[in-house]
Amino acid sequence: MSATDGAGTPEHDKDARVVQIYPRLPLETDAYCPLQVSIKDTVKTVIHNAVVTLDLDSSQSYSLLEVKESSGEETPLDDGDRPLVRVLRWPPETQKWHPRSQGYYFVLQQSNNGAKQVATSKEESDDLCSLPSVTKEAVLEVLRQRFHKHKIYTYISNILVAVNPNRFLPLYYNPKYVKLYKNQPLGNLSPHIFAIADVAFRTMLDRQANQCILISGESGSGKTESSSYLIHCLTTLNPGTYAGGLERAILGAGPVLEAFGNAKTAENNNSSRFGKFIQLIYLESGVIRGAFVEKFLLEKNRLVSRAKNQRYAILNLQIINSDYDPNIV
Repeated sequence: MSATDGAGTPEHDKDARVVQIYPRLPLETDAYCPLQVSIKDTVKTVIHNAVVTLDLDSSQSYSLLEVKESSGEETPLDDGDRPLVRVLRWPPETQKWHPRSQGYYFVLQQSNNGAKQVATSKEESDDLCSLPSVTKEAVLEVLRQRFHKHKIYTYISNILVAVNPNRFLPLYYNPKYVKLYKNQPLGNLSPHIFAIADVAFRTMLDRQANQCILISGESGSGKTESSSYLIHCLTTLNPGTYAGGLERAILGAGPVLEAFGNAKTAENNNSSRFGKFIQLIYLESGVIRGAFVEKFLLEKNRLVSRAKNQRYAILNLQIINSDYDPNIV
């Protein structure tokens, strides 16, 4: 099935999207292949369906590229990537049929069989436990490759590794992503912090037992940001009315604590010099009822000494912590 840029708008339901795939053929053509893609469809599946629909030579190897700006940069996708996840990051008006001149479409092209593909497959790179050889060098190389593709999340079994991109990536935290990862088994979709939040929330309801998510990392790794995204997702999963007021109250306490307990380090200009325990309180039905934030000291050596390029901060916590215990480590 093919059409031109002037074709009518294909319809799509809430669980899928009709994406525009333009084949890169030897002869110039405006034809394209509209395919309905679900969240379970991988790039490999989409390529197969497009090849069949366009009646291309199935003995050849093909690749799929994402184009955001018309005639702009083309981003190659791995066989295990899910195109619909990419589409949901696009502006809403581009998630249905639109002229090619507006960008946001896919290109199907024949692969260069003479070039050896060295990219790590999705099954290998999404979970570091799937690497053929788990060494320090192999792990760092996979994380480096994913970082350059803006894939900042990677699994180690049921542990999530997050690499600080040092800039805001709003597309990763689109509200649609909370719904996208809802009730999805861990590892079914690309690694994401919302997947960890959803698994913890569902486990709490299924087992009727408390759950804990531990965030750790060195100074400047992004622990405070990660906790904010977890709170956003956990409050949004609330089956009752949206707990936006509670979320704002929890996150609003952060800057107050930071004003007393943050200080400059060699790696981070605004580093938290204290630990923070955030407890979200739910009813048995899963409706959120409140929250509790508790702070505690981590390194008592900072009370009496200061490393080069660092500043004191912990002592200031006595102003708001009347039951301060200097023996807490």
